[in-house]
Amino acid sequence: MNKNRGEESTIKNYMIISLLIILLSIIAAGCTGSVNESTISVDEPKETHVSNMGSNVLTSFNENVENPEIDSTAYIHPLASVIGDVHIGANVMISPIASIRGDEGQSIYVGDNSNIQDGVVLHALETEENGEVIEHNLVEVDGMKYAVYVGENVSMAHQSQIHGPAKVGDDSFIGMQALVFKAEVGNNCVLEPTSKVIGVTIPDGRYVPAGSVITTQAQADALPEITDDYGYKHTNEAVVHVNEQLAEGYNEMFSNVPHIGPNVLSPFNEDVDTPEIDATAYVHSLASVIGNVHIGANVMVSPGASARGDEGQSIWVGDDSNLQDGVVLHALETEEHGEAVEQNLVEVNGEMFAVHVGERVSLAHQSQIHGPAKVGDDSFIAMKAFVFKSNVGKNCVLEPLAAVIGVTIPDGRYVSAGSVITTQEEADALPVITDDYGYKNTNKAVVAVNKGLAAGYNSLSGPMSHIEPNVLAEFNQKVEYPSIDPTAYINPLASVIGDVHIGTNVMVSPGASVRGDEGQSIYVGDDSNIQDGVVLHALETEVLGTPVESNLVEVDGKKYAVYIGDRVSLAHQSHVHGPASVGDDTFIGMQAFVFKATVGNNCVLEPGSAVIGVTIPDGRYVSAGSIITSQALADALPEITEEYAYRHTNEAVVHVNEQLAEGYNEMMAEA
Repeated sequence: MNKNRGEESTIKNYMIISLLIILLSIIAAGCTGSVNESTISVDEPKETHVSNMGSNVLTSFNENVENPEIDSTAYIHPLASVIGDVHIGANVMISPIASIRGDEGQSIYVGDNSNIQDGVVLHALETEENGEVIEHNLVEVDGMKYAVYVGENVSMAHQSQIHGPAKVGDDSFIGMQALVFKAEVGNNCVLEPTSKVIGVTIPDGRYVPAGSVITTQAQADALPEITDDYGYKHTNEAVVHVNEQLAEGYNEMFSNVPHIGPNVLSPFNEDVDTPEIDATAYVHSLASVIGNVHIGANVMVSPGASARGDEGQSIWVGDDSNLQDGVVLHALETEEHGEAVEQNLVEVNGEMFAVHVGERVSLAHQSQIHGPAKVGDDSFIAMKAFVFKSNVGKNCVLEPLAAVIGVTIPDGRYVSAGSVITTQEEADALPVITDDYGYKNTNKAVVAVNKGLAAGYNSLSGPMSHIEPNVLAEFNQKVEYPSIDPTAYINPLASVIGDVHIGTNVMVSPGASVRGDEGQSIYVGDDSNIQDGVVLHALETEVLGTPVESNLVEVDGKKYAVYIGDRVSLAHQSHVHGPASVGDDTFIGMQAFVFKATVGNNCVLEPGSAVIGVTIPDGRYVSAGSIITSQALADALPEITEEYAYRHTNEAVVHVNEQLAEGYNEMMAEA
């Protein structure tokens, strides 16, 4: 890419900062400082020796300390985490922000030539307690028992999750944002993007359509067979081919890849390109920008985001846009042996791109744009939304958990929360945004906030730590440091920023982001846990010193942007976005979502569910994949009974994470 505006010097500065951060924040990461009786303030980083690859800790559910077994041909990005009893086979590519933790359920096995893409999580329920094996949390393959087994030539696409007990057979494709939990997926299967399989066995050679939630064996047995004309028939073969070459290339290029750096040479990339980042943009040290990527003026790239221009090229992010926590930008290959793959490109103003994000576009937390794709100016891609092989027009809104695949969204339309749009007929019928539409002015506000954050963080004198204060802004007129109890554990690949309270025995896992730099404050109660890839954030709670009351929740006479009670589990890749509160002893399941909502005590949000703009009464549950957006639906939710399957889940998860927090803190103290 051609450099302009003196950006070559800017890129050199970014590279220097990147290397410093890899050395200081990952190899010897950790951030604690002056300690009083109850909190840790973050003013003088304390050196620790926690790597992104390491052993588990001793607990009642793990009586042996195991180190990962990683084949020498595999590649682990330094912003990925591999912990405990994990086997990583030959030629495996593990991308930024992925987390594979064999520190609860053991072991986790990933076969040869498989790939674990950006933001993917592999974890499992405990497989023993006090030396006694928990058989129902194990799967058997060829006479051996595992917590999670992933076969050979398997692709786990961006932001997907495999949570044990689980097995995925050879040559299967687990699509973007898909979920496998307490399930077995056969050989040569496809889970299309945003699909979920829970508690079932998927027969060989079947596919799960995009957005489907499969929770009964009858549904699983009725899934369609993959035929020669099926759209994803050869997807996995191509993805495996690409990732094998990426693993080889990165292993040859670097011993430690910086978080901002070039792509590698391959048959689908015959040029080495370094990102082009405007001097006014801000890229957090726990975000990754690789290869042929343009980041425009005033762009804010938050922790856990990944923009990889190392397969499809180029990726363009226009001025005044933002990439929030956990966002992924990536694309299918756009050339092979020097020949352009035209169907994987989009055209904008006569130029071709793998992904083009226009100006003043907000890509909200945990959303994903996967090329070929285009998003027009002034559009809002909300939390956990998904765009693939699609064009989204100008002034559009994709509400939370919406997905558009293989379509063109006309200008000025919106996609309702949780909708999956896969035909042009559906796209053309989408409603027009009117002046009374709820998200009408959302993007304008989000763009203004993120421009302020980018300017503020750029004004700081040096690289940021993973635990840090907020910056002064129109919506934050005080600098606040996180208040972290000394018994809490914050993984070095997690981010805690600003006006945040972390209570006793809280476990904050790799890839999590807790940002009290817009809405303040964020409160996490005692004995709660924030698992891999979780996001806590909030809408602005003040403007020029005046509170925005509608963006606050009240608990015991105090106001918060986000309030998480005691003994709450925020499971992997879930998201609580303020204004929101979650009551004591509640379980927020994997990939679940809470926004502008109050969740009562002793509740359960099952995996992939969402509650938006409602109050969930105490002791209710939300079924997997359900989207609750009206109070009538919330009031009609079923009550939790003794025979309810998730009745005791939270109690067990809290017990596990308290021990993990204690164990990792002891490990850090000994290092």
